[in-house]
Amino acid sequence: MSKRSFLTILCLAFLSVPFFVWQQVSEAQTKNDDLYLHGSIENDRKMTGFYSKNSNAVQNKNWCVFIGSNGKVYKLWLIDKNIHTLHIDGQKIADDQIWKHTAEYKPFLEKIWRLEELENESAEIDAQIQPIERKIAALEKEMEKVDRREELMEKNSSGFTDSRKSIDAERRKLSKMIEEYSNQIEALSNKQESFSEEMEANDLMDEMDKVLHQISTDLKALGVIKNSTNLSFKLSNSELIVNGKKVSPEVLNLLKSRYLVEMEGNFGIVYHWKGEV
Repeated sequence: MSKRSFLTILCLAFLSVPFFVWQQVSEAQTKNDDLYLHGSIENDRKMTGFYSKNSNAVQNKNWCVFIGSNGKVYKLWLIDKNIHTLHIDGQKIADDQIWKHTAEYKPFLEKIWRLEELENESAEIDAQIQPIERKIAALEKEMEKVDRREELMEKNSSGFTDSRKSIDAERRKLSKMIEEYSNQIEALSNKQESFSEEMEANDLMDEMDKVLHQISTDLKALGVIKNSTNLSFKLSNSELIVNGKKVSPEVLNLLKSRYLVEMEGNFGIVYHWKGEV
């Protein structure tokens, strides 16, 4: 394999990694085409995160549930980046009082919005790379034609010296163009790498882990579990099942008010869950 071909393949392989990993971790779809999960699906099919029967509810969500720096649970409903409703620890905040809590929820929202910007910028780079890839592919085909012409000329040695000079010049020209385009891809790759690093630094999975840990803490405080060892639960619109046992409606309603956003269809949070949802 030539050096130029290897560089091209290496760049393309590198660019595909961040997108693949992010999709698998943050917006995974189970074998059931009607079920979507914002979280992770491990090899043994354990599920962790927010799930829904509605893909838009998860993939294009305009809601947020997170733990603030003060340890309180924040539940937001957004419309065009504006707070429509706000609940703190399950209590609805009056519309005219929402602004007073801006400093509490703004850092989390800024993280979400920055991630959206990074995803959009990454998509723009992908759009820039595609035509460069096509140009490199076309140039490599031209290089193959030059190689074939050279082979034919070697068989017919008559006038080969002069033709060889022409072929070498053409090959140098094509190599230079391929190198320039490869350098462009490498520069774009570096941008992709910086985006990937920033996305990792602002990973929403860390925020989700805080929510799951707080639910575990609540279950202990409410006497539902003694410890979180081998804990498994499903909190949905209609039921709360902890370690295979359905929990009382009182506990369900309390945790629903704290962690679930009202929406149509089956929606909820699962943790190390293997059953049906």
